[in-house]
Amino acid sequence: MIIYIGPDQVMPVSTVLGTLVGLLLLFWNKVIGLFYRITGRPIEKDGSEEPAAPAAQASAAEEPRRQ
Repeated sequence: MIIYIGPDQVMPVSTVLGTLVGLLLLFWNKVIGLFYRITGRPIEKDGSEEPAAPAAQASAAEEPRRQ
């Protein structure tokens, strides 16, 4: 006998998979933090703090100096 897998059997499975992927994406930062904590790797910074320093220097350079 040929096994029939139709849309009525696949829809519940795809709904559960979609829900799991959505929850994974919602809590992605927590999942990655947990992964790094389990593996013992240090959490890498994205470097978003580095561009702020040159901007602060540029704004300080634009201010007129008082003598």
